[in-house]
Amino acid sequence: MIPSRPGQDYDLEAMRIARYAMATQLQRLGFGHARVYSRAYVLRDQRAFHWVYLVDAGPRTRIGAVRVEGARRVSEQNIRARAALVEGQPYDLTTKEQAEFHLLDTGSFAIASVQTSAQIEQYIGDVPDSGGVLDESQIDPDGNLLPRKLPDTIDLTIRVREAPATQLKLRAGAEADPTRLDALVGGELWRRDLVGQNHITLEGRLGYGHLWDQDPSLPSGLYGEGLLRSSHPGLLARLIDGRISARYRDVLYPGFHLRELTVGPGLRATAAPGLFLDVDAYFRRGEAAGLGAFDEATRAAYKLPSEAVARGLEVSGALHWDQRNDPAEPTGGHLLALRAALAPGGGASTHRYLQLMPEARGYVALSSSVSLGLRLSGGWVAMAGDNGVPQGPRLFGGGSYGLRGFGRDRFSPQARTCDASGVCRDPHVGGLSLAEGSLELRYLPLLKQTGFAVFADAGGVGLGSNPFADGVSVAVGMGPRLRLWYLPISIDYAYRLVDRGAVASENGSFLLFLRIGESFLAALRGERSGHGTAPYRPGARRRRADRSTG
Repeated sequence: MIPSRPGQDYDLEAMRIARYAMATQLQRLGFGHARVYSRAYVLRDQRAFHWVYLVDAGPRTRIGAVRVEGARRVSEQNIRARAALVEGQPYDLTTKEQAEFHLLDTGSFAIASVQTSAQIEQYIGDVPDSGGVLDESQIDPDGNLLPRKLPDTIDLTIRVREAPATQLKLRAGAEADPTRLDALVGGELWRRDLVGQNHITLEGRLGYGHLWDQDPSLPSGLYGEGLLRSSHPGLLARLIDGRISARYRDVLYPGFHLRELTVGPGLRATAAPGLFLDVDAYFRRGEAAGLGAFDEATRAAYKLPSEAVARGLEVSGALHWDQRNDPAEPTGGHLLALRAALAPGGGASTHRYLQLMPEARGYVALSSSVSLGLRLSGGWVAMAGDNGVPQGPRLFGGGSYGLRGFGRDRFSPQARTCDASGVCRDPHVGGLSLAEGSLELRYLPLLKQTGFAVFADAGGVGLGSNPFADGVSVAVGMGPRLRLWYLPISIDYAYRLVDRGAVASENGSFLLFLRIGESFLAALRGERSGHGTAPYRPGARRRRADRSTG
C-alpha cells in the first residue's frame, strides 16, 4: 500500500496520506483501534530520505455497549434488529458501515450513522498532513513505537434522524428526437412508518407524446402511469423486505398504446451495499390498443399474438449491482444488472414466454475532467407458445437512451397491417432479440455548468435469437452537456452511418436528441418500456431522504 518504491521519484502528499488507507485496512480486518503514523528522515548530503510507517494495530476488537439515539416513530427494537450490532460480537469497520447502509435502506431515515469509541484518526483533507501525533509515552528510550494500552471492546451509538413522515415531490420533464416530442409531469407521495415501520408510496405520471408521422386516426398521444405500493422492511428476515404493488401504465409506442395492469406481491433482498435482488409475482393484463390486425403469414413470421389482450401470471426478478460514483453523471465504477420475466402459459397465463435482459455499464476516469463511459445491453424473448408473444415483453430500441441512430422505440421490426378499407401501414411491433452498445468520451469539468461528449452507438434487433441476423446498425455523434441545478441536460447530434448492415441513406441520417438525465439512463430500459420488474434504483430511497432534509 506504499505509493512509492526505493529509488523512485515520489509524491510527497501521497506518501503522507497512505497511512490512513493502511489504518482503514486494519480496521476492516478487525483491529478497530488501528492507527498508522509516518515519519520522514531526510539525508541532505545524499539528497534522499528514509520514510518509515509506524503501525499500532491495537487489539482485535469486539462490540461493547450499544445505544440508540434520535428515534421517534421507529422503535429502538426495530433499529437494533436491522443494524444487527450485538454486544460481544467481533467489531470491524465493514460491520459498522453495513449497519448504516441497512438502516438507510429501510426508507425510514434521512441520516443513520454509527458513532464509535474507537481511538482512530480520520483524514479530512488537511494539508500538509502531520504524520500523526505521538506523545512521549508511545516511544521507548531506543526510539521504538510502544503499543497503546487500549480496551478490546468498542462502544457504539446508533444516531438516526427520521425522514419526513409525509413527503411530496413533483416533477416535470421533456424529451425530443426527430420522430417525437414528449412532455411529462408527475409526482410521488410517500407516507412513512405507518403501523410500525411500513410505508405507502403513491406515484403518478402523465405525458403527451407528439409523433411527427402519427396517423390522426390512431390513439391520441396521451399516456401515463400510476403506482400504489405498500412496503414492509424486514418482512421475512432482517434484510428481506416485502411489498404489494398495483400499477397501471399506458405506454405510447409508434402506432399503438400498450396498456397494462399489474397487481401482486414482491420481495427485495439486500445482499451487500449496492447489490440488490428483486422478485415479484404479478397478475398482468396487457392490451395493445390500436395496433391493428395481421394476416396469418405475418403473425407466424413475427410470432405476433392473434389477440390484442394478454393476461395471467408473470414471475419476474432483477439483480442489480451498482458501484458507480454518481447516479446521474458517473465518472468511475460500474453497474451490472440482469432482469428476467417468465409467463408459464397453460392455465396460468394466456401466453408463454421467457424474457432475459442483461445490462452492463462501466466508467473510467482519464483525468479530473475527462472520462470514458461504456454501456452494453441485450434482450432475448424465448419459449414462445403457439399463439405468439404479446407486445408487453417484446423489445424496442433507439432514442435518447438507446441507439441514437433511430428515434425512440423505432429500432424495431415493422410488420404490415391493413384495415377493412384496404389502407395499410407498417407499425413497429418489437423484436425478440435486441443488442445495443454505447461508447462515450465525456468532458465534464468539475464544478462547471458546461461539458461535451463524443459518442459511438451500435446495435442490432431481430426476430430470432440473433439480434444481428439482419445486420448491425451504427451511429456516431457529439453534443454539449449542461448542468442546471440538479438537472443534467444533454443535446446530441447523431449521424447514422449504417442501417441494418447497409450504408445509411442521406435522407434521415442526421438526428438531433434532447434529454434530461444521465446519458446511460439511470433506470434500466425495461422500466421505460413498461415490462418486467420495476428496476431498483440503488440508493434511491437514501438520496430521496437526504434531499428532504436539505
